[in-house]
Amino acid sequence: MCARSEPKRFGSLDHRAKLSGVTPESDGAATDSRFQIVRMLGEGGTARVYEVLDTSNDRRLALKRLHAAQDAQQRRRMLDLFRQEFYTLSEITHPHVVEAYDFGVDEQGAYYTMELLQGGELQSLSPLPFEQVCRIGRALCSALSLLPVRTAIDWCCSHTTRRMAAWSSRV
Repeated sequence: MCARSEPKRFGSLDHRAKLSGVTPESDGAATDSRFQIVRMLGEGGTARVYEVLDTSNDRRLALKRLHAAQDAQQRRRMLDLFRQEFYTLSEITHPHVVEAYDFGVDEQGAYYTMELLQGGELQSLSPLPFEQVCRIGRALCSALSLLPVRTAIDWCCSHTTRRMAAWSSRV
């Protein structure tokens, strides 16, 4: 079971993210070396996700780090999309969506931190009973309904379904 330290309000939006000296318009030229990598949790086409220890408060978080792009134009576009992903996630408050905390850019590139959930791959639970699939589907649709139409949902429905596995244990 995934437990949160603070309950989330269903379906509300807020601006709880702390931005490590980064604004939506800036390049995020802040250096933040307070995160110590514990282990890699997964990797997708554009980023890796790590379990990290925030040394400023001794708290375990998930840190998503954007892969470096070779081309300057592609790098700028990826950074813009990554920043938008963070801001969208940081504004959503829903029981089936992780909380986003900090955005920054250091010498290794762009990253953001988020709530670390305990769980495994959703695929490891298969086959699932029909009723449980329906509960997971309802929870997923409820969370996705809060996203702006223009927002890509790749970050929410990636093939590394750790977040979805955590959702399944909450529904």
